[in-house]
Amino acid sequence: MKDIKNWNNLDSDLIVVGQKLDIKGVNVPKQDEPAPAAEKAPVTSKDQSAAKPAEKADKPAPEAKKS
Repeated sequence: MKDIKNWNNLDSDLIVVGQKLDIKGVNVPKQDEPAPAAEKAPVTSKDQSAAKPAEKADKPAPEAKKS
């Protein structure tokens, strides 16, 4: 708080809504490298075959009868 008061020539700790203050500090450079991709977990079940994606049905499912 002491630095903020000095940078802005303030005599007290009182600030009001909308008051603009100078805040000095160190700029951190932006990293342009993407985060490393996560590795796929190995298949641990007894069946080592990959699951097949669901097939699209040719006809819509019949609606349930209302009672």
